[in-house]
Amino acid sequence: MCCMNLLKSPLLFPALLLLLAVEGGRQYANLAYQAQSKFMVDAMKVVGVDFDVQEFWRTFKDGLNVGQKAAMEFISYGPQN
Repeated sequence: MCCMNLLKSPLLFPALLLLLAVEGGRQYANLAYQAQSKFMVDAMKVVGVDFDVQEFWRTFKDGLNVGQKAAMEFISYGPQN
């Protein structure tokens, strides 16, 4: 009964939704990162080239500005996952 009253709080429910949305975005970013990395490795293997995932992401991050790097870190996108 106590928990139901907390969920009816006008401030708590939106905060919970926000937390769920952020975590869902992070899980999606992790899935997208893994799919992109696997695609690049497989695609390069077809043409006979070894694809270095770590080097790719290092180069990718070097090309980002501060805001883009902050967003990438916030959603946990990239090889740190």
